[in-house]
Amino acid sequence: MRRYTFTRTDLVVLLVIIALLGFLLLPPLRDMSRRPNPSTYRQNASQVRGIHQALVIFAQSNNGKLPGLDKDGETLLAGLQATGSATDDGSTAAARYWLLINGMFIAPSTLIAPEDAASCWTTGSLSTANFSHALLRITGTAADRERREEWADNNNSRAVMVSDRNAGRDNTDGQLLRYWSTNRGVWRGDVAWGDNHVTFEKSNLMSSMTVYGTKLHAQTTNDNLFADAPAPGVTEAATQPSANAMMTTTN
Repeated sequence: MRRYTFTRTDLVVLLVIIALLGFLLLPPLRDMSRRPNPSTYRQNASQVRGIHQALVIFAQSNNGKLPGLDKDGETLLAGLQATGSATDDGSTAAARYWLLINGMFIAPSTLIAPEDAASCWTTGSLSTANFSHALLRITGTAADRERREEWADNNNSRAVMVSDRNAGRDNTDGQLLRYWSTNRGVWRGDVAWGDNHVTFEKSNLMSSMTVYGTKLHAQTTNDNLFADAPAPGVTEAATQPSANAMMTTTN
């Protein structure tokens, strides 16, 4: 039997084929490595629910108001003893999370989602580097009045209170980014509602209509998690301040 001998040309062709295969296969494999497994999703949903439970437990000794508001529903003023920060008042997510941790209602590690690179808080004030989840926006402005009214233990099954954050940039649809994704413009994640049930949403445009305060959002599409206004190119009927869910990691 005649033995085949590899020539230099054959070797070059083989190396080119291997290189092409590697070029084609590595991106999908790299993407798979960033995609959480089912147990990761379950753990994240459990943590989101745990955060909401901690908010409710806090409210039991705060006249039903969730952290960040005093017993009369007024925003806690900035100050280290009140909010954990000398500059952030109780409307910021960081201040509200600090109140939960400082009062030992929740462990700092619970604030960090699986596969997120956030740093576990140890001391001092918190920052967005210490947590993975957004909270309902409750600034003192008139536009946030209805959402602010919901920041209490009221068992509203149609008000989103906690969500996975928009890691791209707060409240900007064009920069949507889930913390383990590299695909900008796409957000998927868990949200906890006022009655403590958790849903997994495939878009920042909610699959369920939300209700904040007295406002039922009459709409042709679903509420936006990260903005008052609808997403670019989307038409919503009767859009009004506070009608949308608006989750934030800042204020």
